[in-house]
Amino acid sequence: MSDILLFRSKNPSIQSKFIGQLEREFANLARLLYTTDVSSSVLEQECLPYIAKNILFKHPLQEGNGKERYKFIMKGFHNMFHCIFDKSQLNVKLNDDGKTGRCIIDSVVNLKQFSWLYTYPLRSIIIFEFRLLNTQSIEEPQFEIFRHEEMWLVAFVFNLEFPSCFYCAGYYTRCFGDPICRICHAFIYPYEIDQQQEPNVCEDKGEADDSGNEDTDDGYACASGSSRSTKKSLATSVTTTNTDSSAQATTSNTSVVSAASNNRRNDLLNELLLELTAANVIWNDHTSYLSQLPPEVMLTIMKCMDDLSIYALAKASNRWKQLVDSTVDWRQFIRTRWPLFPLSDDDDQKTNLSRIYDQLIRSSSCFICLNDTGIRFESNGQMQPTLWRHRRLQSEIRALRDDPPDGIRAEPLDSSCCHWHASIWGPSASPYEGGVFYLYLHIPQSYPMIPPVVRFITKIFHPNINIHGDIGLDSFGSNWSLALTISKVLISVQSLLSDPYAHICMNRQAADLYTNNREQYEQKARQWTWAYAMHDYINGDEIEI
Repeated sequence: MSDILLFRSKNPSIQSKFIGQLEREFANLARLLYTTDVSSSVLEQECLPYIAKNILFKHPLQEGNGKERYKFIMKGFHNMFHCIFDKSQLNVKLNDDGKTGRCIIDSVVNLKQFSWLYTYPLRSIIIFEFRLLNTQSIEEPQFEIFRHEEMWLVAFVFNLEFPSCFYCAGYYTRCFGDPICRICHAFIYPYEIDQQQEPNVCEDKGEADDSGNEDTDDGYACASGSSRSTKKSLATSVTTTNTDSSAQATTSNTSVVSAASNNRRNDLLNELLLELTAANVIWNDHTSYLSQLPPEVMLTIMKCMDDLSIYALAKASNRWKQLVDSTVDWRQFIRTRWPLFPLSDDDDQKTNLSRIYDQLIRSSSCFICLNDTGIRFESNGQMQPTLWRHRRLQSEIRALRDDPPDGIRAEPLDSSCCHWHASIWGPSASPYEGGVFYLYLHIPQSYPMIPPVVRFITKIFHPNINIHGDIGLDSFGSNWSLALTISKVLISVQSLLSDPYAHICMNRQAADLYTNNREQYEQKARQWTWAYAMHDYINGDEIEI
């Protein structure tokens, strides 16, 4: 067998066997490299010869003697530190060329002699990028590691919580680890985007609002008074062709949806204002009546809950968690909230799927918006889209399905194509490389007359993206052009990851690091990428620190 790519594409069983052999090799390598609670004789007779014989390192630290220098460094590490290496997750994946790949190890290291200083285990992410050297034997693969990276003390990244609200600093209420509390979120971010006043796209733009992307020959553009009059007469003719009954039905549906949206928003604000004015009641009775409910009643209650409510319920007690894990289809929950997340056949166990769902929830930039997404599906169920919007979106859906841009996927979540779920791969040669970032798109009823609302679901450290996931691009505002499509919008967001604009920013800390300390910025952005955007690689247990 002369080429790894040959059997990777034609024989999945051989591919699985080969990757399993690679995982065993890397597990043994990690044990020898990081488990230092061994005797010096074992170090000399087993560890160092294994490194010198089977592994061909190429690393910037290995200048001069190469392997001998690396052996010297590892020997000093083993003699200085006494730690126990515990591997919780190991994944090996080959690239499309079939000759290079990446191994990621999620692990915990206990430093025994520093127990007075480190009272908790240290979490570490170990990355090996390798190149296959022997393509003839599957039983004894030989590889060359050309990149070896370690990230220590990243537990704070995986458990990033905000102690207080970013806007009110805890003045109104607690934020429970989210960047924004419920009260500030209700006032700052509108509940219904379609209730915003729609701009007049035929209005003349000033020179400051000209982004240079408009095409004067575009069929959608309104460049003169004659075109405006033509569009007005065309709209009038289309309107007159509709029957009176359909017009009344559309008006009735729109009024019902608008009234329901306004009532829901008013109820939400009244509820939050009541929390501010009413005194909190402190219960002295610690008896939990929920713990006394029989399982049949609990299962009946769960049937009336959505996936996020059931997820929160599982966090309440161990009894609820056992009941939820034994009855809930976590795969379906993941497909509902993250339809573009890749689920492999190995992720069949309910325990593993529940952990993936938990990590995806923890990686969300705003839990309130994630929870409101399901409510918005119901509020737009009776929306009557315009003919222009319907044809435009159908054309864009076909384009995304037949010829999707590189590293970009998007699909609607509802029948009216109002809510979309998209994914963007991190650009190569950037600190976001290897990550998959999920986005939420809201397509208004008057699209493409007004721009869509695009927000990152996945947490990301970027100068032009704030902690809530909002993106600072002028094309989403005053410089919106009718020639822009959903695919072009996502391409512009992807290009923003490669080339941030730090002079006008939405994340001051990221902008300062990008301007003054580029190396530290890339390190932190890479850590956030590993922590929040690579669950297809790192989907193991959540380690308690």
